[in-house]
Amino acid sequence: MVLLLGAVTQTIAGTDSVTPPPTVSNQAEPAATSTPTVSNQAEPVAASGPAMAAEPAKPTMDLTKGHPTESAPVWSAPENRYTEFLVDSGAFHVLAADLSGTGRKDLAFTSHSGDIVRVYRQTAPRQFVAVDPQDIVGFHPNDIIVLSNSPKRYLLNAEGAGELRVAEVNAEGRFKQLAKYPLGNVLSSTPFSWPGWGPISLAVAPYTGTAITLLRDFNPETAEVKDVLTLPVGRDPKRVQVVDIDKDGTPELILPSFWDNQIWAISYAGPDQPPKVQVLASFKRGWPRQVLPLDVNHDGAMDLLVPMSTRERIAVLLNDGQGHFHEGESIPYPGKTGIHTLASGKDGEGRYLLAGGSGALVLYRERQNTPGQFETLLAPIQNWPNWVELVDVDGDGSLDAVIASQDAQESRVIYGPLWKAFSQLAGQPNESKQQESKQQDATKAAKQASEEEKK
Repeated sequence: MVLLLGAVTQTIAGTDSVTPPPTVSNQAEPAATSTPTVSNQAEPVAASGPAMAAEPAKPTMDLTKGHPTESAPVWSAPENRYTEFLVDSGAFHVLAADLSGTGRKDLAFTSHSGDIVRVYRQTAPRQFVAVDPQDIVGFHPNDIIVLSNSPKRYLLNAEGAGELRVAEVNAEGRFKQLAKYPLGNVLSSTPFSWPGWGPISLAVAPYTGTAITLLRDFNPETAEVKDVLTLPVGRDPKRVQVVDIDKDGTPELILPSFWDNQIWAISYAGPDQPPKVQVLASFKRGWPRQVLPLDVNHDGAMDLLVPMSTRERIAVLLNDGQGHFHEGESIPYPGKTGIHTLASGKDGEGRYLLAGGSGALVLYRERQNTPGQFETLLAPIQNWPNWVELVDVDGDGSLDAVIASQDAQESRVIYGPLWKAFSQLAGQPNESKQQESKQQDATKAAKQASEEEKK
């Protein structure tokens, strides 16, 4: 694998063309502390994968002195700045969690094309041991999530097998199936809790289709459910986020539909009433793969970020505090082709976004005393990430960037502090005048593109 890292630093502003039938909002974001808070949701690669950038950015530093191999599936860069992991046929998804019960974050990668799950156990900070791949999920595995914590149970979305599989993990990092629920074409499952719906229910998004499936009162030991609801929500709905958009204490289920460029909300209507389904916003174009909650303007109401997979911007839907949205300034994306996956997180240094697209990883850092304004570092890569997370993997209090890459040798953890790490990898000094010029150019270009779309 070749990691090509160069840097572009920019500020963000601009707007995307949105026609919102508004509604949504959420709880206030926690203050920055030494313990990071994180959020993620990004969409996997389509059948053929996203189009590659026509002109990949040139690296300012070549970091190709090593990479993971079959005989040595874990490789660490000098000074342990980042660690790379071998995932046969490329990684579709990664879960960072204490799988083996040591108190340290381990990594579980799924390979959609390779039909395997592979765990890497963290035996000491930034030190990983590879567990042999498992075919426990069968043909075309997708996401793995933590289903419950006491006892610890995991849910594996087995698309090809047409099942949701409940599993446990032993101290060696091996999954063991405990129960299964038959459901075809599963991509991702999101746990949620509504009054009268039991401790855990699931919102299941399809790999392709036109409906979300709600599994009411899902038993994490037996995979039995009390009721099943199928809700039409546009063309090709994607992963669900759980967000209390109107601050009534009961969260809504928020998701995008890819082909018709819409954002949907599924709302609780009572223990014995069918949920309410509504469109929150409609875009003219963009093909959004996900929606991500973030209190952009720090007003205590949760806003929505909508990264566009065919536009170089992140659309921003601002919440009025009552669950009604209007369009704010969009956030430019300095890569090409559009955004495939997005994560957000906060640590003692502030708030971050991590975006991935064809040939690029982009780190956003919120400017101090300027809510909703970000500066960026762009790191060119060989392929594209199918999933990213911002999570403290090594336990040092700083967020780390976790990347599940389409390339078999490009999945990695880049260790924080992230701004310093990305700057070092990119070989980017603090060239303030050049950075300011690039930031102004990016803002101007984003606004011009938005105006053109509205004509």
